[in-house]
Amino acid sequence: MSTHDPEATEGPRTERHHRLIAQAEVHHLVRVLEPHRVMHRDAFREAAGAATWHDGSFDSTLAAAVEAGAIEKLAGDFYRIPGFTQGGQAA
Repeated sequence: MSTHDPEATEGPRTERHHRLIAQAEVHHLVRVLEPHRVMHRDAFREAAGAATWHDGSFDSTLAAAVEAGAIEKLAGDFYRIPGFTQGGQAA
């Protein structure tokens, strides 16, 4: 009888895989937002193609991007690239 536990050997690799996917999703949101500089959450969600994402993954990725400082949350459910004003000028 084998005592090999596939989860024990796949754990670190799987964790790293999930971390890389999360980083790629954050970068995707930044690339979507960059040309607009400022977007309302609904427009941002649509532009990012969130309708095709797994349930809740857009929200969790957006929260991770805000927490990492890659995207800034503004009042009224607007988001922007940090360091830029709505007019596109450096802050």
